[in-house]
Amino acid sequence: MEKYPFQLKEEVIFKKGIRCCSGRIREGKLLYYLPRQMKRELVEKVLAEIRQNLILRLKDAYRYYNYFRKCQSHIHKSYELKKMAEEIYTRKYSTLDFSLTIKFRRQKTVMGTYRRKKDGKVVIYINDHFKNAPEFLLEYVIAHELSHHHFSGHDQAFYRELSQLCPDHKKKRKLANQYLLLKEAEIF
Repeated sequence: MEKYPFQLKEEVIFKKGIRCCSGRIREGKLLYYLPRQMKRELVEKVLAEIRQNLILRLKDAYRYYNYFRKCQSHIHKSYELKKMAEEIYTRKYSTLDFSLTIKFRRQKTVMGTYRRKKDGKVVIYINDHFKNAPEFLLEYVIAHELSHHHFSGHDQAFYRELSQLCPDHKKKRKLANQYLLLKEAEIF
């Protein structure tokens, strides 16, 4: 039997107005969301099912733990990220033809956010869990957000654009999700 160095606290939250059960890993806790009107005899069965699913996801992410530890890098500065963005963008376009700022910000569920301001300036906010992430993960997040400069949704055209800016985006997305899960579980 494998040993994992994580012991997470559990919290059950009964919410009014929800119909389905779900679970998340946030801030080092397993959080379970259940409908307030759920019958008490079902609660333990449902909790066990959700717990098993979350632990499986966490064990899957933990397989990459040592890999991420080896790849750890320094806390990235804004000007370094902007330079990285310029390199990514010029893979397809000649120059970065807009004013770009990249900042880290606490975000609960997303890796990054693209914002175009009224004055034409672009701001990319990156989840602060990626502050000392390996560069290839930041490259994916930045390429994803830069793809929103031309395509607002996540349709086929968006993914074509993303694959031109970051050819191995599928692999990097999976790794970024695993990294984020480990950070949310506070294993790093």
